[in-house]
This record gives sequence, structure tokens and C-alpha cells, in this order.
Amino acid sequence: MTVRRKVFQFYQSVSSLMIFFLAELAVVTKEPRLHIFPDRPIGLPLIGHLHLLFANPPHTVLQRLSARHGPIMSLRFGHVPVVVASSPAAAKEFLKTHDAAFASRPLSAVGRIFVHYNADIAFAPYGDSWRHLRKIATLELLTARRIDMFQGARMEEVRSMCQSLLGVNNCETGIVDVRGRLSALTFNLITFMLMGKRYFGKDAENDEGAKKFLNVIAGTFEVCGEFPIGDYFPWLPKFLDPAEHRMHSLAKSLHEFLMDNISEHENKRNNSEKNSTEDDFLDILLSLRDNGDERLQNKNIISVMTNLVAAGTETSAVTLEWAMAESIKNPTIAAKAREEIELVLGEKWMTKMVEEHDLSQLTYLQAIVKETLRLHPAVPLLVPHQSTQPVSNVMGYHIPRGTTVLINAYAIARDTSAWGDDALLFRPERFLGTDLDIRGRDFEAVPFGSGRRQCPGMALALTTVHLTLANLLHGFEWREPSGESIDTSKEQYGLTLLMANKLRLISTPRLEQSTF
Repeated sequence: MTVRRKVFQFYQSVSSLMIFFLAELAVVTKEPRLHIFPDRPIGLPLIGHLHLLFANPPHTVLQRLSARHGPIMSLRFGHVPVVVASSPAAAKEFLKTHDAAFASRPLSAVGRIFVHYNADIAFAPYGDSWRHLRKIATLELLTARRIDMFQGARMEEVRSMCQSLLGVNNCETGIVDVRGRLSALTFNLITFMLMGKRYFGKDAENDEGAKKFLNVIAGTFEVCGEFPIGDYFPWLPKFLDPAEHRMHSLAKSLHEFLMDNISEHENKRNNSEKNSTEDDFLDILLSLRDNGDERLQNKNIISVMTNLVAAGTETSAVTLEWAMAESIKNPTIAAKAREEIELVLGEKWMTKMVEEHDLSQLTYLQAIVKETLRLHPAVPLLVPHQSTQPVSNVMGYHIPRGTTVLINAYAIARDTSAWGDDALLFRPERFLGTDLDIRGRDFEAVPFGSGRRQCPGMALALTTVHLTLANLLHGFEWREPSGESIDTSKEQYGLTLLMANKLRLISTPRLEQSTF
């Protein structure tokens, strides 16, 4: 009798579950699409879809999958639900229409290790602490007035790089490591603004030490572009994650470099010594801390400086390398840019460098930069977003709370429905005669993101890229070394999108040498 009762209870339970399931299914049917999740490819037990990302760069894998499963596609990485946006319309849903709901960041090894448990601007979850730091960045550090203050320093740095290129012509090979030169330039520019120091070239602080530190930055972007196991299987011991140890080593080098500069600035402040420049960014942060800002502690200062040094160096250098490669690979593009520059500078163009006040008139040069950022976005998968609440109508789909959202900027900018059949071609002319924007207003290309989590350093980055590119194209003729050719079809994936092979070129001055 007992066995029969147990069997009866078992079937009764199963029947109840079936009735409950059918009732839920009926509700979903009555409310079409409101509680429907985006389409997803077939996953594997436990790991979900993580295995799909190992064979090729993730942004290209996700681009191909989205062509099959739609512009909003759901995945599962371990225990983490993920949604990928791969079209302008999908990006607009997450970055504008429902911006507030998706303005947070998922907890990650990068945030935990590199920026002191998300005490920064880039990786911190949405909340009061992040809003406070973002406000400091936009109202104190990266204002138009503050950027203009360093206009002379930017010009001097570009001039110094051009002078160094004159010396290359006297070397045996005359080959320029373009990526190396651009990384040194952007590193000097950002460290001068942040800490009042230059690390490369004439009167530099520590050339060899800076080269090692640039390798640390490159390694940081490489490892941050991986998909750390611990982010998707948090119950696994940390020592099983191959990226964990490397992250700690790189973070230690980054933090020691920045802490040395903080200590040096503190000593100068205590001794009432005046910096050689008007207050740099670090001076401003220390002043705010010392004047009672309780939410700005040393860990926040180090984390914000980590954001600015790493991103300010790497992303601008990557964009410049792609712009140079595409311009030199297509001689008519470089020729048009030079013709425009000569027209703006006037009859004495051979004795003038391009200055920042000239840039607004260089519409074709601006088009080259826009096209570079479209076709080769420095960060192909934007820093992940996370939903802080369930959202029930994202292009008709339901996105649960706690979902990680990946914006595939690479796929969006190559969407043929937005850019036409020539979307894969580098064609700056597509930006002429149109007000199409790459600063976050339009969503056909979102290299800097949009909305609340848009890159706060966008204005500084664009100024640096335009000024440097203009003077490299105006000041020099460039050609590939004998037997080599520029290949812009292959990429090296990290958090930033590098050319697979470093750009190597031979330069010949076009201007009178005294111009530099």
C-alpha cells in the first residue's frame, strides 16, 4: 500500500508540473514576444557557448553567428546569460532607448585585479561611486578647457616625433617601426597630461623603463581581451584560471608605476614645490582627495589613472596605425589628404606643420579618421554592459536582470544594410557630404560607445589622432620596404584590435627640414 501511495504521489507531482508548465506556456502564447528570449545557437552542457570563442577572434565568431541568429542573439558563457547586439538598431536599444537599465558592468577579473575591485570609471558597476568618478573625469580632467591647456604639449610632441623620423633616413635600413613610434607618442602625451612627465625622446625621464611599461600596457590589453574562466565559473579555484596569474603580475607593474608617481607628487606638494607645468591630472586628483573628498582614495586615484594611461596610450596608437596603413595602402587617399592640407596651409605649405586650429577645415582627413574608426574600431567588442533590471521589450525580446550585454562594434560597422555592399572597403568618401557621426549620436558606428558609459576621453583621442595623422601624411612620403606589402585583412585580437603584423614603412621628408 505504501509503495502504491508513493507511486501515486510521484505521478501526481509530475502531473502538477506538467499543468503548471502548460499554463505558463499559454500565458506566453497570449503575450507574443514579450517574454520571448532572443534566438541562440546550440550550446554544450556546463560551458554553454564558451567553446565557440576559442577558434577565432570572438568579434568575428559573434558576427557570423548573428548573421544566422539575428541582430540580438542570446548565449550562455558558463552560468552567465549573455546577449549580443550586432546591428545599429540593436545597439540603439541598449545604448539609448534602455540605456539606464543596461548602464552597469558585470563583475569581472579585470575589474577585481586591475582597478581595485571596480574602483574606477571603465569597469565599475553603475552606482553612486561610479557617478562620482565619472563626474570628476568630465568636469575636472577631460574638459575642453583642460584639453586646450595642453595644446602646445601635443604640438611639441608631434614635432619631436617628426624630427626623430628625419634621423631614421640616415640609418642603414631607414625602416620605421610605425607602431612603436605611435605608442611612444601617445604614451608621452598622456603621461605629460597626467603626471607632467615625458618618457621617450629628448629630455625623457626613462626611455628603457618606459619601453618595458609599454609592453606591460600591451600585455594588459591582450589579457583583458580574453574570456577569463573565473568570470563564468566563479566557484572554480582561482589558480585554475590561466589568465589570473598573468593579470596579477601585469597589475602589480601598473600599480607600482603609478604609485611611484603619486608618491613623487605628494612629496612635491609637501615640500611646496611647484610642478613644471600647470596642475596635471594627478595634481587635481590629489587636491580633491586632500580637500575632503572621502570617495576619492588612493585606490580610486590609481584605478582612474590606470584607465587613462592604458586606454589613452593603446587605443589612439592602434587607430593611428590602422589609419596610416589604409592611407599608404591606397595612394589616392594619401594624395587627397595632402592636397587638402596644402590648400588649407596656403602657398608656404612646405614650411608649415599642421596645427590644431587647422583641423576643423580638413574634412577629408576627418573622413579618413571616421572610416578608420568604422572599419577598424579600436575596441571591437565594447566593454560589456549588464542589465540592472528586467527589460521586456528590446526589439520585442525579454532581457532578464543580470544579463551581460556585448555590443559588437565590429559587426555593426560592417552591416551591409547600414553601409551598403561596399561595407568592407576602406572608403572615406562615404562620410563626405553627410552629418553621420561616430561620436555616439548615430549607431551605424559606435567606436566610443554611447550613452552613460560612453568613453569620456573621446575628444582628447580624436584631437590626438587628427593632429598626428595630418602631420605624418603632410610631412613625409611613405612606402613599404622592398618585398613587403601592407596587409589590413588580418587582425591580432585583444581588448584592442591590432594589425596582425606591425606596420613597417620607409619615410622620405616632403617639407624643408627646418620646418620640424
